[in-house]
Amino acid sequence: MDIEIFVFLYLCLMIAIVFSGIYLYHKKDSISDGVLLVYALTVVCIVSYLCGLRGISVGTDTMHYYGFFLSNKEYEFFSLFDEPIIYFVKIFVKLFAGFHFFLFLVSGVISISFLYYSKKVGKSDWVLLFVLTISFFLSFDLQVNILKQGMASGLLLAFLVQSKIRYMVLFGSLAVLSHASATIPISLYVISRYIDKDVSLAIYVISIITSFTGVFTLGALEEFFFGLGIERVQQIILTYKYYMGNYKIGFRWDFLLFNSFFLVLFYVNNNKLFRNKKYKDLFVLYVLMSSVFILMFNYPYSDRYGAYSWILIPYMVYLLITHVHLKYRDVWILVWALVNILYLYYHIYGYVI
Repeated sequence: MDIEIFVFLYLCLMIAIVFSGIYLYHKKDSISDGVLLVYALTVVCIVSYLCGLRGISVGTDTMHYYGFFLSNKEYEFFSLFDEPIIYFVKIFVKLFAGFHFFLFLVSGVISISFLYYSKKVGKSDWVLLFVLTISFFLSFDLQVNILKQGMASGLLLAFLVQSKIRYMVLFGSLAVLSHASATIPISLYVISRYIDKDVSLAIYVISIITSFTGVFTLGALEEFFFGLGIERVQQIILTYKYYMGNYKIGFRWDFLLFNSFFLVLFYVNNNKLFRNKKYKDLFVLYVLMSSVFILMFNYPYSDRYGAYSWILIPYMVYLLITHVHLKYRDVWILVWALVNILYLYYHIYGYVI
């Protein structure tokens, strides 16, 4: 399936998911949870099937994963920061199927993670959270472009909704084994539980000033990590240097305004929500992860770090929507749905095609 057909079908599917999901959310009191679950699993299957059918030219890393799938290179168990989950998925699929089933399965893992965390958080409103998450523009990238980080992001969400330590360790470990960069949001979440929201805002401002002045450069990072002698990080830095000419680096006002918009949305006039410790912790995590993202503006692929802040947006928006007065709730949902679909269209046609 070539890229134009894939994108058209994907956009049509997201529109159908958004409006059918909103309808079911409004009818949830008269529809059994089993019916809603069948709907969500159907969505998971259709989205995963579509992502599995895409051509090798669809997605920035799909060709890379095609070569990875065909490779018979054995996994090095003791190689620091290697991500084994994707390797074991490949080995499993190659026993009985081909590359497109591999894509289908990876997308399925990501979508199932979205469904799991939505049901864990949403209680009677979980279908709304599921629709907000799977239709979000970032979901496209996670399931089409950055598969390892996609699995890590889905498992990160599952990690964030756990209340028992053993399950936090389980999902946190799986996230890190999917993509080593997940150690950053997981570590920051632990820290966020002990940081006041206003302190996090101060850190955010400092990160903006530091990034704008260009203090945190690739050269400084290279000198530090090459001194430590960590081979995997050295490889990443050399890759960054190789791709510097193909990626827009420097202070990114577009990313700053995007993240700052949601920061203000989540912060202003939400004193009642901040009494909920979970909301406070998620807000601080969003701010801290955004601060890391801003510090990475001078590096290629900084948006890969931004993805860990963006994946929190549907979760935070859901908490806002479900806490506003009932008569305004429909307006919030409709505005979010329309803006998200328009931005998804702009994102795909502006950056993917």
